[in-house]
Amino acid sequence: MTTRILLAARGAQEIELLQAFENSRDFTVARRCVDAPELIAAATTGTGQIAVIEADFCPVDLELLTEITRTGCAIILVVPSPEFAALARMAAQMQIPVAADSREVLEAAQHLRATASDRPEMIADDAAPVSGNVAAVWGPAGAPGRTRFAIEISSHLAARGARTLLVDADPYGGAIAPTLGLLDEASGLIAATRDAGRGNLNTERLLRHAVGISGTLRTLVGIPRPDRWPELPRAGLGQVWQVARAGAHWTVIDCGFSLEADEELMFDTRAPQRNAATLSALEEADVVIAVGQADPVAIPRFVRGLSQLRDQFTPRPVVPVITRVRASVAGGGADTSIRDILQRYAGVSGAFLIAEDRDSFDAALLAGKSVLEVAPAAPATKEIAKLVAHICGRVSTIGGPQGGSEVRNSTGGPK
Repeated sequence: MTTRILLAARGAQEIELLQAFENSRDFTVARRCVDAPELIAAATTGTGQIAVIEADFCPVDLELLTEITRTGCAIILVVPSPEFAALARMAAQMQIPVAADSREVLEAAQHLRATASDRPEMIADDAAPVSGNVAAVWGPAGAPGRTRFAIEISSHLAARGARTLLVDADPYGGAIAPTLGLLDEASGLIAATRDAGRGNLNTERLLRHAVGISGTLRTLVGIPRPDRWPELPRAGLGQVWQVARAGAHWTVIDCGFSLEADEELMFDTRAPQRNAATLSALEEADVVIAVGQADPVAIPRFVRGLSQLRDQFTPRPVVPVITRVRASVAGGGADTSIRDILQRYAGVSGAFLIAEDRDSFDAALLAGKSVLEVAPAAPATKEIAKLVAHICGRVSTIGGPQGGSEVRNSTGGPK
């Protein structure tokens, strides 16, 4: 497989670089960018694996370089004259290769290709197929924190070295893209589902539709508007989940709240289903993380939803998580009270209780990052790490970097 190049240069320099890559069997120029926005868009959508940027192609600064590297696309900066010495020093500090001519650019590209084993985002297309796991993050109505915990679980899995795919499958309007500060005009999930319907979906195409967050984490952006839910047909989604298993050690799916399947009662069984994305994700999942919130309104709602979840998806192990645990609304001895309620009314002998940590979660939302990134030492981060360790220990990852025992009944958590 060849490595895809994004070429951002002008004039004679562009022609020289284009010829150099065309004469090499290891590279192909996937896009000749005309400006910085096109370069960023191409990097974001995974069109290229290495961006070759001429210093005077556009105003090159720290923000531009950071935005591109954040997508998982590597950079080679072409600095043909000493007047860009300051820029070259900044690139060196960011560990970005600097080259003066096409020969040095090709050498740098070959080096990046040779060391691609240390850059999972560059070898994703050529990576050996795996049989990864699927984790669905579900919770009842009322915004208990499904999206945030899908992001946090994915971030922790990726930090453990697992190639992770985060999917926004909420048919009522997902929030992963704005939470992470990403553009959500183009839905990667719709594009992947459309490819599946045409029989064109494979691991390479799926990863191209995903946005790179880090070296081991990508995300499929969901529908930008709730009225576009018919573009997520159930059959196509089933194929997306299967391909995702082959391309990622973990696929984490942010589901919608509704478990209703009334559309199936219609005479036209081919009619689109509003909750198809949620239902298919829960059917595919190896483990379901059920998220509820610790207040007098949310807890009863969570108990009822948990009962419905178990009735519809009996074989699926469920890991209950209660967020925003605080004495101000749950009373004194909140942990004990919540555990007693869950035991009495839901038959849950243990659950993961995440204490209120508003400052850390607000900081993550403001920065468009995970709490793991902005507050690695926060109490909530430590509790989520225990949750992820529990999930990894209960679910066997075939071919992944972390192992585990066979899935059994997973209703318990830390006492």
